[in-house]
Amino acid sequence: MALTKGTHLGPYEVETLIGSGGMGDVYRARDLKLNRTIAIKVLREASIASPERRARFDQEAQSIAALNHPNIVTIHSVEESDGVLFLTMEYLDGKPLSDLIPRGGLPLERFLNLSIPLADAISAAHQKGITHRDLKPANVMVTTDGRLKVLDFGLAKLVEAAPVDAAMTGLPTAPVTGEGRIVGTVAYMSPEQAEAKPVDHRSDIFSLGVMLYELATGERPFKGDTSISVISSIVKDSPRAITELNQTHPRDLAQIVRRCLVKDPSRRYQTAVDLRNELEEVKQLLESGELARGSLPSAGSAHRTFKRTAWLLAGSSVGVLLLVLLALRLRSIPVTTGPTLANPVLIAGSVAIEMRPAWSPDGHMLAYQSDQSGKQDIWIAQVSGGPAINRTAGFRGDSQLPRWSPNGRQIAFYSEQDGAGTYLMSALAGSARKVAAMPNGLGEMPAAWSPDGSELAYPALDSASRIGLERLNVQNATRRQGPLPGDAARLDVTWSPDGRFVAYVDQAGSYTSQVTRVWVLRLSDGRAHAITDGRTEEWSPSWSPDSRTIYFSSNRGGPRDLWQQRLDGDGAPVGPPERVTTGVDVLQAAVSPDGKRVAYAKGRKVANVWRVPVLGDRAATWADAQQITVDQAHIEFFDISPDGERLAVQSDRNGNPDIWVLPASGGEMQQITSDPTPDWAPQWSPDGREIAYYAFRSGRREIWIVPVGGGPARQLTHAGGLHGKWSPDGATIFYSGAGGFYSIPAAGGEPRRVGEDRPVGMSNPAGARAISHDGRWFAAYNEKGIWRVALAGGDPVLITKMQGRFAKWFPDGHSIVFVYGANLWQATVDGKAPRPLTNFVGRRGYLEQDPVTDERYVYFSWREDISDIWLMDVVSPGRR
Repeated sequence: MALTKGTHLGPYEVETLIGSGGMGDVYRARDLKLNRTIAIKVLREASIASPERRARFDQEAQSIAALNHPNIVTIHSVEESDGVLFLTMEYLDGKPLSDLIPRGGLPLERFLNLSIPLADAISAAHQKGITHRDLKPANVMVTTDGRLKVLDFGLAKLVEAAPVDAAMTGLPTAPVTGEGRIVGTVAYMSPEQAEAKPVDHRSDIFSLGVMLYELATGERPFKGDTSISVISSIVKDSPRAITELNQTHPRDLAQIVRRCLVKDPSRRYQTAVDLRNELEEVKQLLESGELARGSLPSAGSAHRTFKRTAWLLAGSSVGVLLLVLLALRLRSIPVTTGPTLANPVLIAGSVAIEMRPAWSPDGHMLAYQSDQSGKQDIWIAQVSGGPAINRTAGFRGDSQLPRWSPNGRQIAFYSEQDGAGTYLMSALAGSARKVAAMPNGLGEMPAAWSPDGSELAYPALDSASRIGLERLNVQNATRRQGPLPGDAARLDVTWSPDGRFVAYVDQAGSYTSQVTRVWVLRLSDGRAHAITDGRTEEWSPSWSPDSRTIYFSSNRGGPRDLWQQRLDGDGAPVGPPERVTTGVDVLQAAVSPDGKRVAYAKGRKVANVWRVPVLGDRAATWADAQQITVDQAHIEFFDISPDGERLAVQSDRNGNPDIWVLPASGGEMQQITSDPTPDWAPQWSPDGREIAYYAFRSGRREIWIVPVGGGPARQLTHAGGLHGKWSPDGATIFYSGAGGFYSIPAAGGEPRRVGEDRPVGMSNPAGARAISHDGRWFAAYNEKGIWRVALAGGDPVLITKMQGRFAKWFPDGHSIVFVYGANLWQATVDGKAPRPLTNFVGRRGYLEQDPVTDERYVYFSWREDISDIWLMDVVSPGRR
């Protein structure tokens, strides 16, 4: 049914038809309720004729709508009006990718700038268990400002439209999603899809390979006069290398495309993440000048070293002799590789956050924590499939960090019920009992089972209030304590299978620190070895079955991945840590009892910057909000420039927290710092030329300053400092130091103490950033409300009785913005009743801790973490 201009579907008014396809017609429309332009896709009635199809569509469309990625078109809703089923989505002004491919293919730089975000979008959807099954250039838009957007992700599976070509109707079909047909556009189908065999995410990788081939050469790899002949070519033919058709492209790229187009799915790239990483490596080599078109570099390999040495030495007889010796040497050195992971399988994936997998001893089940019910609960799932069971559904508060007993009968976990502590419950049914209280200040910590199941080990305070290791006998409730070396917090305790060691994470400073260290403690004598250097973020140590290898999650190489550290018989590290995965976003991992599989939480912290106008007559809603950054990254701290035109943000978009700058209204981000250790909390200088921040480069947190226009950063403090704040004249920087606030000349010099950062019974994690712009006041809070405290001393003055958090000053110094519940509020120092600045409802996530305002807008970070539980096989190391 075609819709005409002016037709109303609920609150939407149709403006014009903008496209048609096998699944339905697409219209530009006006959302009258929110006063914005959107796109509406009206689905064909035949696609969802049966009740079963409609029910499945409604269920799976929710998962697709939950995709949040800058290169995937956003689906706002699935709705029905007057019997018409339609989807509302963001409206894109641009051209389909199919219109942008020139004869002969794209230049290499343009190719990489399009193919990398394309692969990244596909990877993001695959991580949510969603495949496209109809990837083609016509389903990819490039907007007028250069952004790439994939359309119709997952809709081919949901709708299962009829074949697009009448010539295909006689082909056999086979079940793909229960009632399968050959779905998709013929020229971009995978062999298994064309033959109507079961497909998975690797089918998308083949289709992506076809697209990459066309982008690189201007031609499709598989051709024919009819649909049947095209399918025959897909199943049987091997296309020419892209370098034969476009000799400006390097052979590395030809190898990447060729691997995508392998007929056997098991020999293709197994994840789109791997494909994206390979493309990014080509881009990095190109930008560094190491890659010449038509060359075959192999970055970091002995082969590359050999070829470069050959080039330098080939002109002399001595060089020839050295080449021969080098070749013999390279051949004589056995190269031992670490284990690799293969065959990823999604175990628990939804719009909820699933984390902290733990194996049952028989390897048949996984326990994990999920907020699917609205709070954190312990869930149990069969590895072979089937519905998961919520074991703590009736508990009050969050329940987290499950650990399975060695006999498989019990699960230890942390819970907030009846006071924080460690609980034990039957693995499959029955109530739980509290076995250990968790003292205030230690946070949520898992308990580790001894290999024989007789004891639980966890951090606890000793008689001198030092953090040690407490071991609880679960039968007679006796306890014993021992030392647990480290700097501050002790987390993630896990017992080695041979019973000789425990591994744990030591976290410097606060519990939200992004600098951690993995330790191994020998229980016989309390001797401990630090097996990581404490300059990056490591989590989740897990033992190999022989107790000679520790696996852990780390961002030391950029994106968070699984690493391993080999140990000697005393628990000391042997050699440097080795990377196991690349670009997988491993939050936590657990090795199966037999060492043959790894269960891992795949995801990351995600928090993007938004802004809302400060409205005088009402609170702003999500309809008023503008999203400024669109990364799958965590932005914790940020600041608005004095002229209100730019933002400085702390983002881990490259894996490590660095300082970036972008336009305040959104746009391209410019990286300012790139040290491998974390950089935090940027603050603009009054003239907008420099940014102060605190960093871990010296081995502890110190204030640094970097010029925005380029140049080296300089260290300002040398005795510890964080949360720098410039004085109005730019001559001084306030910061949080040992026990109070300090000031130091911005040009360098001696610091002096200027006030208390923690007045009696009060705090503000924003530290010196909670100092007013004129440097006179500090905003602090406690259970009685939010207070104004003079840095020069004197009694605190109550601003509001509301128990808000993260208070920051408006530039005028007469009011504060703070977080209360799920919203932002404003309170004035004249005692007037606070008023809400926002009325946020209906969005998953929560406010982060660092709102800032220039009085026109309030900028805030909204947290929407992503994490699912996956399983991969461990492929044993080999030698060559």
